[in-house]
Amino acid sequence: LDGLPSPLLGSFWPYATGEGVRVASATAGRWTTADTRDVSSLVELLKENTDRTLSASVPVGDGTEFVTGTIDSVLFNTHVRLATGEGLSHVLPIDQLQAVKIKGDVRTTAETEKSHVGLTLRLDGEVAGEEGVGLLYVQKGFRWIPQYRMTLNEDGTAEAVLRATLVNDLIDLDRADVNLVVGVPTFAFAGQTDPIALDANVQQAAAAVNRLRNDNLYFGNGLQQQISSNMAYGYAEPSREAAPPAEVTGGTKSEDLFVFALRNVTLKRGERMSVEVARQTLNYEHVYEVDLPILPPAEIAGNQQQNPQFLAAAKALAAPKVRHRLEVTNPTDTPLTTAPVLLFTADGEREQLLAQSLQTYTAAGGTSPIDLGTAVDVSVRFDEEETGRVPNAVTRGNAKFDRVELSGEIKAVNRRGDAVSLRVRRYVPGPLTAVSGEGKAKALAPFDPEAADAGGAGDNPYWWYGYRPNWYASLNPVSRAEWTLELKPGEEQAAEYEWHYFWRW
Repeated sequence: LDGLPSPLLGSFWPYATGEGVRVASATAGRWTTADTRDVSSLVELLKENTDRTLSASVPVGDGTEFVTGTIDSVLFNTHVRLATGEGLSHVLPIDQLQAVKIKGDVRTTAETEKSHVGLTLRLDGEVAGEEGVGLLYVQKGFRWIPQYRMTLNEDGTAEAVLRATLVNDLIDLDRADVNLVVGVPTFAFAGQTDPIALDANVQQAAAAVNRLRNDNLYFGNGLQQQISSNMAYGYAEPSREAAPPAEVTGGTKSEDLFVFALRNVTLKRGERMSVEVARQTLNYEHVYEVDLPILPPAEIAGNQQQNPQFLAAAKALAAPKVRHRLEVTNPTDTPLTTAPVLLFTADGEREQLLAQSLQTYTAAGGTSPIDLGTAVDVSVRFDEEETGRVPNAVTRGNAKFDRVELSGEIKAVNRRGDAVSLRVRRYVPGPLTAVSGEGKAKALAPFDPEAADAGGAGDNPYWWYGYRPNWYASLNPVSRAEWTLELKPGEEQAAEYEWHYFWRW
């Protein structure tokens, strides 16, 4: 077999298909064969045509002299010796030859050697005539990139079309079976190449095996078919004839993975192919929400007015933006994979482009959000004030704490032409004592993931904790007030709340 794959360590398996026949050994090596190539210079042309008659002119003084003779040899790749009869010969500089002519059957090719790398398979068993053999291996270089086109209907359903772009930088495919995997397959040795590839680092591969065996080290998933690829190869010439269409034969569940099966895929190395994989009818709802992040009390805020994270959170609190997203439910038995999604709204027979966003993985029967950006026609205003202080309200050990009381009001206005359901969340660094209407109050646990996002700015969710006194959290949990406001077109509603915090001077 001419040529070698570059399989992942431990994934190379040669096999024979005949009954009672097995592959006893597979030897990877290098060898050379005789070959010919076209001559590439006048020196090579003269070497390949010794004993033939050469006619050429050479410069002599201010003119030229015409010389004819039999090519005897080429000296040092710079001069040619011509035999002119009666034991006479001329040695002429090759770079000064002009109007060169060689008589007879001129040889224009040179003998050379061609280097090969490949496999020799040795079979055991009752081998009679021809036997089928094959190779099974895992190698980077072929991937698929999913993308969705989703049309939103007025009845709350959405038509989703999944297309796959096949990226082939591995090997020519001719009517092949291709499986598109949704999920995260694990290849523990994705960073190691099997020594059968000849160019693999054998010591590195052996060390990897020892680490896995002795230390039970998990290498992680370095090969995710939707993300990773080996872009090491150039582009192939496009096919002159249209390839037969690929056939999608459905999808099946395989443990933690879901596999779409494509049949009859013809794709040369370096080519790309886009093919429709699946159509699904989904359900969706429009969701509007706004979060008002936590800010430290005035006693602490004075120490960090120039803190970039404090300024970012203060800006978000002063001018809150309502986020608009879709809540997509998948009632089918086929999961949605993580992919770009192009969203359209259906208006009669026409479709209007709405946005491009990200569809995240959604299991069968599951729900996922799709971000649509800022809802500019739904606005929120926020106001908060201190309503009183109670000196020495709490004693903890030898320390006395004042109770600082505050109240706030959040007003939401819907300027859209249809009704919206707006979820409002306000986070405060202290206990909530009252929320209006059907609002809900909750004191978050110290390690609640939601508490980590309450700061609303910067990479460090607990950014302001570094400025607070070490006793602050023992009396003042992060709390959340939440309302769902049903707003008719043009309607304004208000949500009110009260909270307090304890402070030691």
